Amino acid sequence: MPKVVYRVTMDGGEPEDIVLFRPDPQKVITSWALAHGYKPGDCKTSAFIHRSEFEWDYAPRKGGFFSEREHHICKAVRIDGGTNISEFSGRS
Repeated sequence: MPKVVYRVTMDGGEPEDIVLFRPDPQKVITSWALAHGYKPGDCKTSAFIHRSEFEWDYAPRKGGFFSEREHHICKAVRIDGGTNISEFSGRS
């Protein structure tokens, strides 16, 4: 079965690779968050996510429920060389 590889960085730090069986940005974000013990719900994206390259804001709260949020920009780039005609979510 073919694999899709995304290289993910947070705040320009050390890259790590996430391997999936199909290009699914939401699974990339969820896999990354769970691998680090983070809550996937703290990851905020735009309405449309490009499947080859996209960013999200990891924004956990600093303290309790009403506390400010930290902001960390995460970036994922597909590195396996594959592309799709329908690169944007919501299109077929």
